[in-house]
Amino acid sequence: MESLLQDALRIQKIVVPEMMTVFFRRYEILNTIASHEPIGRRSLSVLLGIGEKTARNEAALLQDKLLIHIDNQGMYITHEGRKVLEDAEPWVYKLKALDDTQKELAAVLSVKKVIISFRETNNKMLILQETGKKAAEYLKSIICEDMTIGITGGSTMAATVKEMPKSNHKNKNITIVPARGGLGEDVEIQANNIAASLAEKLNCSYKLLHLAENLSKELLESLKEYPEIRETIEGIQKINVLVFGIGRADVMSQRRHLKENHRILLKEKGAVAEAFGYYFDKKGKIVDVVNTVGITLDQYSGLEHVICVASGVEKATAIKAVSKLNPNLVLVIDEGLAKSILED
Repeated sequence: MESLLQDALRIQKIVVPEMMTVFFRRYEILNTIASHEPIGRRSLSVLLGIGEKTARNEAALLQDKLLIHIDNQGMYITHEGRKVLEDAEPWVYKLKALDDTQKELAAVLSVKKVIISFRETNNKMLILQETGKKAAEYLKSIICEDMTIGITGGSTMAATVKEMPKSNHKNKNITIVPARGGLGEDVEIQANNIAASLAEKLNCSYKLLHLAENLSKELLESLKEYPEIRETIEGIQKINVLVFGIGRADVMSQRRHLKENHRILLKEKGAVAEAFGYYFDKKGKIVDVVNTVGITLDQYSGLEHVICVASGVEKATAIKAVSKLNPNLVLVIDEGLAKSILED
């Protein structure tokens, strides 16, 4: 039966290709309403880059089909609308051949699994949101008792935590720890804040690491003796699940406010990626290390559960570098980034 449906869809794509365009647009509109309700039609048109008239017409159709509800506050998705979204997602992946792309990319990178997020839009915020949602879904699926989950900072990790559903029961044997010290960046995307937010979502305990980066070795060693810091370091050493973001070396060196001569040196050494305090070249070789406290590369290489979350085509080279470090890696990326890696 499924093969017949596949043949019908293949013929439809050839004979009536515009139907696929309509399908993907309405799926995207429904998905956006679901994640931003209540949302007005003007806001919807701005988010998706479509005309207000198109937004009004599509909203009217979805309301007629009882997939959304509209009132003075805006548009809401209905129970039937959510069910349609859930049922449609597997077909979106088949029509876009994303299932095949996931398998191909996992083989090319020699990693455990690749999960590709899909949004029919160029809006970077929506793409990041969907990637975070996929990462949260996977993380939730592997969580079990007696786990210590380490998480890094950054906007991608913040998006992942934001999309994590809130647990209604207390997870007594799960602990969240920041996988590294702070960046000195916006509080909302620091590892400490993200770890605490994830613990709130999972209804479990957490530990914080009150240490800045780029401290002198002498000061760092002395600070490690403080009971609170020592306790968190011990927690980091127990990490058995790591969720982390990855950045381009040039971008991250600026975020870390490295001196210009240091940034030039990183470029000369061929640094293309940064993750949990390490800078890597294209072959995955360490070319520099930030002087901080956190998970070590040796520890990372031996972990069974490692989840890298990334969004943006500009991170293709960085992804390829980091993918060489642990064959257990689960990579959660957006469709554009996946295609960029394969094309490169």
